[in-house]
Amino acid sequence: MKMKKYKCVCKATLANVGVSFSLYEEGKAIRWLWVVHRCVKCGVLGSMAEWKVGYEPSLHLLNEA
Repeated sequence: MKMKKYKCVCKATLANVGVSFSLYEEGKAIRWLWVVHRCVKCGVLGSMAEWKVGYEPSLHLLNEA
Protein backbone atom coordinates (compact mmCIF):
# COMPACT_ATOMS: atom_id res chain seq x y z
CA MET A 1 0.00 0.00 0.00
CA LYS A 2 1.45 3.33 -1.04
CA MET A 3 1.24 6.06 1.60
CA LYS A 4 0.00 9.46 0.49
CA LYS A 5 1.26 12.60 2.25
CA TYR A 6 -1.35 14.82 3.88
CA LYS A 7 -2.03 18.10 2.10
CA CYS A 8 -4.96 20.36 2.96
CA VAL A 9 -6.92 22.42 0.44
CA CYS A 10 -5.09 25.47 1.89
CA LYS A 11 -1.77 23.73 0.96
CA ALA A 12 -0.76 23.16 4.63
CA THR A 13 0.91 19.83 5.42
CA LEU A 14 0.41 19.68 9.19
CA ALA A 15 -2.72 18.28 10.87
CA ASN A 16 -4.00 17.02 14.22
CA VAL A 17 -5.20 13.40 14.11
CA GLY A 18 -7.83 11.85 16.37
CA VAL A 19 -9.95 8.74 16.80
CA SER A 20 -13.71 8.90 17.34
CA PHE A 21 -16.10 6.15 18.40
CA SER A 22 -19.85 5.60 18.23
CA LEU A 23 -21.25 3.16 20.83
CA TYR A 24 -24.44 1.12 20.76
CA GLU A 25 -27.17 2.50 23.07
CA GLU A 26 -26.40 -0.08 25.75
CA GLY A 27 -22.78 1.13 25.77
CA LYS A 28 -21.43 -2.42 25.69
CA ALA A 29 -19.90 -2.39 22.20
CA ILE A 30 -18.50 -0.01 19.60
CA ARG A 31 -20.66 0.56 16.54
CA TRP A 32 -18.39 2.73 14.33
CA LEU A 33 -14.80 3.97 14.49
CA TRP A 34 -13.35 7.00 12.64
CA VAL A 35 -9.80 8.28 12.18
CA VAL A 36 -10.12 12.02 11.58
CA HIS A 37 -7.85 14.99 10.95
CA ARG A 38 -8.00 18.77 11.39
CA CYS A 39 -5.72 21.13 9.49
CA VAL A 40 -3.54 23.12 11.92
CA LYS A 41 -3.54 26.16 9.64
CA CYS A 42 -7.17 26.59 8.53
CA GLY A 43 -9.12 24.13 10.72
CA VAL A 44 -10.73 22.11 7.91
CA LEU A 45 -11.94 18.73 9.19
CA GLY A 46 -11.78 15.45 7.31
CA SER A 47 -11.99 11.70 7.74
CA MET A 48 -9.02 9.51 6.86
CA ALA A 49 -10.75 6.19 7.54
CA GLU A 50 -13.98 4.82 8.98
CA TRP A 51 -15.41 1.38 9.52
CA LYS A 52 -18.21 -0.46 11.26
CA VAL A 53 -16.92 -2.50 14.19
CA GLY A 54 -20.19 -4.18 15.20
CA TYR A 55 -18.88 -7.04 17.34
CA GLU A 56 -18.67 -7.79 21.06
CA PRO A 57 -16.63 -7.41 23.10
CA SER A 58 -15.09 -4.35 21.46
CA LEU A 59 -14.74 -1.78 24.27
CA HIS A 60 -11.05 -2.70 24.56
CA LEU A 61 -10.55 -0.64 21.38
CA LEU A 62 -11.17 2.52 23.45
CA ASN A 63 -7.98 1.82 25.38
CA GLU A 64 -6.04 0.92 22.22
CA ALA A 65 -6.63 4.28 20.50
